[in-house]
Order: sequence, then C-alpha cells, then structure tokens
Amino acid sequence: PCLPQNTKLNDYLDPTSSVYASDLADDWIVLRYHVWWPSSGDPYYEFNTNPVINRENYYNVGYVPHMYTQGWTDSGSSAGTWRTDARAAVDGQTPLSINISGTRDGYNLSGNVTVTSAGDLNGLGLQMYIAVTHDNSQYAAPNGQTIFDQTFIDFLTGNSAAGYYGDALNIGKGETYTKSYNWTLDSNWPNNSAVSWSIEDLTLVAFVQFDSGGPNEKKIFQVEALHFD
Repeated sequence: PCLPQNTKLNDYLDPTSSVYASDLADDWIVLRYHVWWPSSGDPYYEFNTNPVINRENYYNVGYVPHMYTQGWTDSGSSAGTWRTDARAAVDGQTPLSINISGTRDGYNLSGNVTVTSAGDLNGLGLQMYIAVTHDNSQYAAPNGQTIFDQTFIDFLTGNSAAGYYGDALNIGKGETYTKSYNWTLDSNWPNNSAVSWSIEDLTLVAFVQFDSGGPNEKKIFQVEALHFD
C-alpha cells in the first residue's frame, strides 16, 4: 500500500511533476520513519531500531503509510489528504523561530540550531528534536519502490540509552536557545549492500513539539531543515 502514496507525495514535491504543489513544496518538511511491518527486513529500520520503535509507540501508528501533519493531525493513508492538511498547516502562526547553521565534512555534520521565542514558553512541556535524514537512496524494496527520500537515520537530541529522544525546551520571551551538534554518520549506513546512496544527500531537521497532554498534545510549533549539499 505504500508505493502509490509515496509516489504521489514525491510528485507533489517534484518541480517537474504535473501535480507539483508549487504553493507548498518549499515549506513542506517531511520526515519518514521506516517501520518493521508489514514486511520485515527493511534496511533503513534495521540500521537504528530504537528511535523508530519509540516514535511508532508515540503516535500509535497502526498501519502504513500513515502521515501525521504538524505532529497532531492524523492525515491517514491518502497522499491527497496529506497535501490538504499540509496546506492548512503551513501558514499557521507560531511564537517560535528556528535557525540551523552547519557544514558537512565528509561523514561529519556540525553546527548550531537556535530557537527564538516571541513569548514566555517556560515550563510548558515543549521538546526540541533534531533528526538527520537522507534523500535519494536506491533500494529495490519488496513493494516495488526503488527511490527513498526524507529517510530517518537518527536523532541528535535526547538520550537513546535512557529511551528518550527530545530535549526539554524552556525559553522566555525574547530569549534564544542554542543547541550545538557534532555528529558522524556510520560510513556503512544502512549496513546493506543492496542500498546505494551518496553522502551529499543528508538533511538536518529540527522541530519543537508539545509533549504535555491536553488539546495541544503532539503539536509541532515550529520546524526547519538544512540541506547540506
């Protein structure tokens, strides 16, 4: 079931496609987690299972493909709905801004993520997540898909040994929080000779998510991405 919806999503983001979402594509930041079902053996999942299991439990995914827009809107399994919900969310107001700076040196990524707030957001249960993704890897999957974009690799925040992947964000009005990162990708990622990929296709995604229950539970208040090449 994933192939036709993934293909349509890719078409929405492709400027050469007849259904290119020109009003949305530049601002639509997508993060794709590969799970361990309906077929086992997915190399992207098997490279780093724990954070994916954590996110699957967090969202109670249940089936694939399954999109959550802005973290809290269940957009289901239709690419058309994904586009509609993304359009509804993309121009929303937020008190937060995120800026990402950094460079790639071989397999190493380093730099800073800064979050600035227009309001007092201390003690509200916000979490900041920084993830690394990869675009345009080639793999002949059992469902017929051969190109994979926005593929989750790892989180640079949290404490994986303790089982959490975000950093608590407490920030006052007019304040700026800075998180430095220095991370090196395993040169054998994803440890599967059937996957072809280039180191030049890495992206850093930073987002701030509400994790304290109530009507805003799981809402992402801001997200930004940096493509390194």
